[in-house]
Amino acid sequence: MFIMAQIVQWNSRSVKNKKIEITSLIKHHHPVIVALSETWLRPESSFRIPGFACLRDDRHDGHGGCALLIKKSLVYSQIPLSINSQNINIVAARILNKTFVSIYIPYPNNNIKDELVSLLLQLPTPLILLGDFNCHHISWGCYYSDSFSNVLIDIFDRINVCILNDGSPTRRVYPGQDPRSAVDLSACPPDIAISTSWKVLPHTHGSDHFPIVISLDQYVTPVLPPKPLLKYRLNKVDWKLYGNSVETFLSRLEPRTSGTLQRYDLFQQAILSAAETHFPLKQNCQKFLSPPWWDSECTTVIQTRDESETTYNNSMTPENFIAFQKNSAKSRRTLSKKKKNGWKGFCESLSPRSPSGLVWKSIKRYRGSKKMDSPITNDPAMWIHKFESQLAPPFVPDLAYFPTSNNFRNSDRLDKEFSFEELQIVLGAVQDSSPGEDGIPYSFLKNLTVNGKQHLLDLLNNIFITGNIPQSWKTQIIIPILKPGLTSGIYKSGLYKN
Repeated sequence: MFIMAQIVQWNSRSVKNKKIEITSLIKHHHPVIVALSETWLRPESSFRIPGFACLRDDRHDGHGGCALLIKKSLVYSQIPLSINSQNINIVAARILNKTFVSIYIPYPNNNIKDELVSLLLQLPTPLILLGDFNCHHISWGCYYSDSFSNVLIDIFDRINVCILNDGSPTRRVYPGQDPRSAVDLSACPPDIAISTSWKVLPHTHGSDHFPIVISLDQYVTPVLPPKPLLKYRLNKVDWKLYGNSVETFLSRLEPRTSGTLQRYDLFQQAILSAAETHFPLKQNCQKFLSPPWWDSECTTVIQTRDESETTYNNSMTPENFIAFQKNSAKSRRTLSKKKKNGWKGFCESLSPRSPSGLVWKSIKRYRGSKKMDSPITNDPAMWIHKFESQLAPPFVPDLAYFPTSNNFRNSDRLDKEFSFEELQIVLGAVQDSSPGEDGIPYSFLKNLTVNGKQHLLDLLNNIFITGNIPQSWKTQIIIPILKPGLTSGIYKSGLYKN
């Protein structure tokens, strides 16, 4: 299955204050790239959206700025740019065999022409430009043309891009001003533009600029979440009924004279079949969850704000503008109060007995993301070969170093078969953790009947004696994780063992 690449472009006027709105736009439009301008972030400040890498160009005074949010399932590489002027914020990345550029120019003038041309010419083509240029021209929907607009048109011609804007306003104006204000521009090469759709959304979501949604004729394969290894809900289950079902399945199996691996496969099928019969499946979690303090009142004030904005857009009278401003201010106060009271209530609910895992999970939900720097690239070609060599060196010991079946076993008591008592001791000491590739947690084994455990013991001893180990026991799932603060492609790994 393939889906078209959706892109959201927005002058947010402070991304930290619009985090809920950005998350909502992602939830409803499913973009793979979000281009933001006027981020209002300082270089030392943190900002993250779950599921997205964040590449930024910030100003030290905390104004202006731009960013690219890139879905982590996409392979990307940030393109380093040398910027000498505070009059241009720009960040570029190579994604989907194209160069996506988020740009913000607060005060366009002829003095920045040469620097802007130099920045754009050093980028690999094709270019897709997304940003707030603060430039007016009647050709893209403004009611007048300023002096820099013709310069910008010449620059666009030089780099072979055309403007996607359809004449719709991209900025909300005050009463009495001409509503034709389109300073947010999207541009790409003509051969891409002919198969690209562009539209402005009807609400500003707390900013004074309307978000823009662009659909590229670039198909991407959606990354589906992996199926959980433990897919059953195990609270409030009838373990006795489960154990009896496993024993019933085992009683129908072939005689124990069959091969070790075949016997293990049948044993695994018996356990999973019983689980399918008696345990309910887990439900898939929503990808974007509302903050823990969000309630119906929050939803209502947002809806009221958007409705009053629609009323003002249809009739730009001072009365409608004042009503919209009041509802907008009320929504900001309500959300701030709800968040503050929610955090206060959460802190008051803690006690010395509160599980640390639950505490950290709640803290992450309040923050809305993990604090981790985004790497400048996630291209596996940059690190995979070195990582593989470190994980599994390209050599193995000579066969002579391995014990043979003749000299491996001796009369030492450690080489004797496992007893039922030993199995009971081990099962009594283990707790459920992430199961292996077979999807069988420890609780499935702990709650077998005596006959079921005896069958398991016979299997384990047979595997120990013959050395015929099931393939799933030899498999590890390794997840490379970039260490925070490092950009050199050095990874640590998370391992899930059987």
